[in-house]
Amino acid sequence: IKRKQTALLAFAIVPTILGSFVTLADLLFAPYDMTIFGYFLTMCLFAIALYSTRFLDIVQIGRRTAVEEMRDAMVTLTRANEVIDCNRRAREIFNIKGDYTGMSVEEFFAPLDPETRAQLLFETNPEMDVVMTLDGKTRHFSLSSSPVDSLHRDGRVVVFHEVTALREYERTLEVQRDSLELLNGVVRHDIRNSLQLIQGHAELAEEEHESPGRSLEVVKRSAQNAVDLTTSARELTRVLLEEERTLTQLRLDYSLRNEVSQVRAKFPAATVRLNEPLESVVVDADDLLGSVFRNLLK
Repeated sequence: IKRKQTALLAFAIVPTILGSFVTLADLLFAPYDMTIFGYFLTMCLFAIALYSTRFLDIVQIGRRTAVEEMRDAMVTLTRANEVIDCNRRAREIFNIKGDYTGMSVEEFFAPLDPETRAQLLFETNPEMDVVMTLDGKTRHFSLSSSPVDSLHRDGRVVVFHEVTALREYERTLEVQRDSLELLNGVVRHDIRNSLQLIQGHAELAEEEHESPGRSLEVVKRSAQNAVDLTTSARELTRVLLEEERTLTQLRLDYSLRNEVSQVRAKFPAATVRLNEPLESVVVDADDLLGSVFRNLLK
């Protein structure tokens, strides 16, 4: 559109110049001033340039304003990897002063590392994270590139979306996760040691007394339950702190039978019955499936 506008506006003055030349040189020996006809043709060409090419279209003006004021840096490249347009944010990030039209990728994106510039040159649709130092601060950007047309004939648009706040938040979460994991391990270790100490002394007391009574048995059972809780807490923490949770297909009846066997072995005085035959139900679950049945049975 811009090329068509430029061509029409440049050619529009030609009829006026020709009309004036013909009149002054008296080449056609016409009784009329040909400059008037030249003016008329010039005005027609101006009207075509203004209206048929949408020179004053509010949509184009609004789109241009929106692109210029957007927070993301946007740069338009030709097929020859030359800059033909960019918005204010791009000029601020890459410290571009003056005319930028026709700049090469290497010159315009000089703050980027050579590897990133090479990807911009040789990859059609690169998508990557870019780290730059601006004003003495490390900034993170998500770079994406898309063709102007579907056939990749007219160049492409490169967009730099700043994700510095997101990356800092992710790092904060990682630090908090590591701290939580460390705290959980230390606390769980200390609690288990104390509980095992209680269990040991309860067993010694039981051996020293012929009739220790029900209270000592309650202490032993409660201590064992607390130890089991620390085991469940460890499993739950491990699953929650995993970056990616992987689910696999598990048989409910297998998991239930396994937990019932462990409960029967640990509590021989208890009676646990299963309504056989159990249905062979397959579910998507992780390692916590056994803990669910274990907590229900206990």
